[in-house]
Amino acid sequence: STKQALTAETGMLVLASDQHTARYVHNYESLGGNEPPPPSAPTAAFTGSPTTGEAPLPVSFTDQSTGDPTQWSWDFGDGGTSTAKNPSHTYDEPGTYTVRLTATNSAGSDTATRSGYITVTDGGGGPPPPGNYVDSVTGDNPAGYWRMGGTGTTVTATVGSNGTANGGVTSVAGNIGSDGARGFDGSTGYVSVPSSAALNTTGDLAIEAWARPAAATGGVVVQKGGASGYSVWQYRLAITSGGQWRGTVFVGSTAYAVTAPGSAALNQWSHLALVRSGSSLSIYVNGQLAATANAPGTLNSTTGMFAIGRSGASSSSYFNGAIDEVAFYNHTISAASISARASEGGG
Repeated sequence: STKQALTAETGMLVLASDQHTARYVHNYESLGGNEPPPPSAPTAAFTGSPTTGEAPLPVSFTDQSTGDPTQWSWDFGDGGTSTAKNPSHTYDEPGTYTVRLTATNSAGSDTATRSGYITVTDGGGGPPPPGNYVDSVTGDNPAGYWRMGGTGTTVTATVGSNGTANGGVTSVAGNIGSDGARGFDGSTGYVSVPSSAALNTTGDLAIEAWARPAAATGGVVVQKGGASGYSVWQYRLAITSGGQWRGTVFVGSTAYAVTAPGSAALNQWSHLALVRSGSSLSIYVNGQLAATANAPGTLNSTTGMFAIGRSGASSSSYFNGAIDEVAFYNHTISAASISARASEGGG
């Protein structure tokens, strides 16, 4: 054994030899002194450079996490991801992007989120100019698009299946073009669209619409799902009973919501967009990013109706006001597209 002086801090190394096999054996024993502290979970942090520029914009990201992480998971906000420690990523589309880094070691993980961290401007190939609203929407490949015009019970789809006007639905002046919109009485009126695979997305999505609420009493602009609550609902864009715009997605029996600050403008048209990209849920009001929230997991899959003006197959949360130009995408859309279409409204 060692000839050194032993203390509780040194530990003890024991060596022995076997003459018959000509082998050494060894073992280390702690003497129960000051053991090193157990590892702690990291604290995630990062920087990127540059954070603004024209598309396509290459950005180099640098991990600045403490706590010696051993794994990294990046979400660049445009659908791109990486597991490298210090990745580079190119943003091809104009927009404002929220970046997230989850740093992990043997003791746990931590996530750093920088909302609206990367701003990419149009280098010349952006969305169509004002006046081409319909072309702009269809150019983003919606799974369903209802211009909401007409006077009968059929609400004709530009893309997808036609809808049916039910209850207190009337024809009113629209906000885009001259085709008109639909008014909803807040108690019985809604438009039903049958479920389809294209509307039954469980991952990324976007909902876009113009809405003109007549009262801040709550009501759904768009919702898909069944009749009995969270576990059979999928996604929703609505005005709350407190008069705020809110978007929600449903994972199992959990509702993940993002709420725009401030009060919705009454008796005025507002352009709304709800975008889910990865685990990020964002709401835009009149072309501006209003709020972002975390919404992880796989969304519920149901055959419940796609409803405009109430909460899916549930006979509740009827919208009081007018709705125009409803579009649903089973993928994300860019902030630049949202901003361009918001600028085309008639107010």
